[in-house]
Amino acid sequence: GELLKRVGYTQGEGLMNPGGALSNMVSMMIARNEKDETILNEGLRRGKFIAYTSIESHYSVRKNAGILGIGKNNVRTIKSDYLGRMDLDDLMAEIKKDLLEGNHPFYINATAGTTVLGAFDPIDEISKVAKKYNLWLHTDGALGGSALLSQQHKHLLKGSELSDSFTW
Repeated sequence: GELLKRVGYTQGEGLMNPGGALSNMVSMMIARNEKDETILNEGLRRGKFIAYTSIESHYSVRKNAGILGIGKNNVRTIKSDYLGRMDLDDLMAEIKKDLLEGNHPFYINATAGTTVLGAFDPIDEISKVAKKYNLWLHTDGALGGSALLSQQHKHLLKGSELSDSFTW
């Protein structure tokens, strides 16, 4: 309960997993099943489900897409800016391109503390894109999520309460 409040969630529940990679996989699985509830019984039948993550994100996003039957090639790697944050213009362009091709965008992974640069994606801005296109927004805070415990640094995760799931 207390960690959910720190993220800014007013409701929800949490799962304890042995690491960030598995936590990220659970978020992708839930997002996939929320996008198409028939998957639980029928399997993937609607064509290509597409996930989006920055080039600076953790390798587990692509790996998990392979494990879940979404396919590693259906993870779009979004450019980052000079600070290592996800580029919103590139994100929007990739989503629009996938929609035009008849694909099914379903998931955006925002990173709170990239493993190389320690960059924090603009979660509040990414959430607007997710809402516009009805996509699940996950925040991978495995590295930087604990900044929420700091009055001085919690601003780095501005908008985390707008995400659908959060890896801590």
